Amino acid sequence: MNDWRELKLGDVCKVKGGKRLPKGKTLSDVPNLHPYIRIRDVGKTKSLTLTTDFEYVDDETQRQIKNYIVSENDVIISIVGTIGLVAKISRSLDKANLTENCAKLIELQDANSDFLYYYLTSDAGQCEIKKGTVGAVQPKLPLKNIQDININLPPLPEQRAIAATLSCLDDKIELNRKINKNLEELAQAIFKRWFVDFEFPDENGQPYKSSGGAMVDSELGMIPAGWRVGKFGDISAQKRQLTDPISISANTAYIGLEHMPRGAIALHDWANAEDLSSVKYQFEQGDILFGKLRPYFHKVGVAPINGVCSTDIVVIKPQSNEWYSYVLCIASSQSFVDYATAGSTGTKMPRTNWNDMAAYKICVPVIEKASALDLLIQPCIIRIISNLLENRILSLTRDTLLPKLMSGEIRVPIEMP
Repeated sequence: MNDWRELKLGDVCKVKGGKRLPKGKTLSDVPNLHPYIRIRDVGKTKSLTLTTDFEYVDDETQRQIKNYIVSENDVIISIVGTIGLVAKISRSLDKANLTENCAKLIELQDANSDFLYYYLTSDAGQCEIKKGTVGAVQPKLPLKNIQDININLPPLPEQRAIAATLSCLDDKIELNRKINKNLEELAQAIFKRWFVDFEFPDENGQPYKSSGGAMVDSELGMIPAGWRVGKFGDISAQKRQLTDPISISANTAYIGLEHMPRGAIALHDWANAEDLSSVKYQFEQGDILFGKLRPYFHKVGVAPINGVCSTDIVVIKPQSNEWYSYVLCIASSQSFVDYATAGSTGTKMPRTNWNDMAAYKICVPVIEKASALDLLIQPCIIRIISNLLENRILSLTRDTLLPKLMSGEIRVPIEMP
């Protein structure tokens, strides 16, 4: 390691701040060409990519803050509130606006952006960030203190090799997440085609409704003959199996609302339950989890393993296996989330409850159609769970390698040009 240099972060890059929205200006969830990066968008993945969670500024606001944009491959770091979240800007957010609560690292000299990202997320980097944080009531990481962060920097070729090793793991994690998102979209598309548009295959394999399938009137509108209007609770139930904190081992999986991404059925991670003292609900692999606190956040997920969850989560079981995929698709639909939100109680922290959820009016198909749906959707769910478990292993591998690579304890071979 004689060729590694002890430097300040300011020696290898410039540190620039973001920009607060002008007074009176607000963000919009209507997409346009001017996304605005907030702290809550950062820290979930290495590559910060434009998603449906982002909000935007209008053209006039953009003109006022146009000097505070990011470019592809910039590294950003949160500096107020939740300090030390790090991400690398992807192509989809090139020229996006940056909040004043984040800083960007630009104009790198003899430094690799991926290496800087991994260093800042490592224990050593996070320790430096913590040392530079000031203020007790309102902690903040000043730009000057970011410049003074100590970094042990190997030669550029070794930086690239280290970053490539870790990026292989992160790239596979991200690929699995994209596959899961596609599988989710496929499941919802099939559900809509069959049980909203009523174009499930008839006995001749043709789309039912458009091929003249018999329809009857109901309080939910026209539905296929032989189907009925019922309630969500007719085909599902709340699982309220409580567990005593004493019975929770250090390795018990714990899922809280923070582990459930918005608008997705594939969870990203979970924690160990060792330091959690409150009573929790037990769940089993495949159980459907629904966030009842602030339900408008649309937090629905399939449990990837057995474990326990926060009491802010409802554990849902279908009445029988044939109804599993139908129950999951309803619970993860936007209309169900809107219904649960409308019935929530409380102003600052609205909550829904199982009794209200169970009363949601649904079209109940003949069980043969629900079972046919399950045959199509179950392989997607199995693959989603498999990808989640693989991502857990990949993440643990990356987190084990990270400090060893950053300290030089493990060296990586460097390809010679």
